[in-house]
Amino acid sequence: MEFFNDWAINIVTAVAIATLVEMILPDNTSKKYIKIVTGVFIVYTIIFPVITKVSNTDITSSFDSNKILQTSSDEYKMNDFSINTSSTIEKIYEENLEKDICSRLNEKGYVPEFVIAKVSSNGSYDIELIKIKIKEKSEELKNKKQVCSIVQTVKIISINISGQEQKNDVVISDSESNNLKDFISATYGVSKEKINVF
Repeated sequence: MEFFNDWAINIVTAVAIATLVEMILPDNTSKKYIKIVTGVFIVYTIIFPVITKVSNTDITSSFDSNKILQTSSDEYKMNDFSINTSSTIEKIYEENLEKDICSRLNEKGYVPEFVIAKVSSNGSYDIELIKIKIKEKSEELKNKKQVCSIVQTVKIISINISGQEQKNDVVISDSESNNLKDFISATYGVSKEKINVF
């Protein structure tokens, strides 16, 4: 019996509030929208306690659990999106770094066969490795802009069965290689151990 008393009091209160709101509002185009909202409020006040009583469960707990499931699903999607975005940013950073290194080498008179740059995947984007193979060098190239070809997809893999190291087509000397390492280390703030120039 107490349920019916509370329910009736809630309905009367809702109707009284809705009536006061409608009386206070001036006659304009927004009044019909406010009437819809107050009507929904009254219907909610009438139906919600009945549904709760019939099902013997708190309907808000169902809404909360659905909201939690939706939130966790959204968080999973956001984490997946963040991972994909992070790897994309990492790849773009590596590509731009490789292009920048190529242009700086061209300015110094070297044409790289390829430049490979790897950055850390922990979000700090620290440079982990720079690998450069020089194709040719020329004093004339210092004053000209050269197109840098970056080969990343397929590289020639050679296997040395004889066990002897082959030195073919050495374009730069060890001192030039060390000078380039010093230059790249100073330019990009990378330790020389992470730079390989050949």
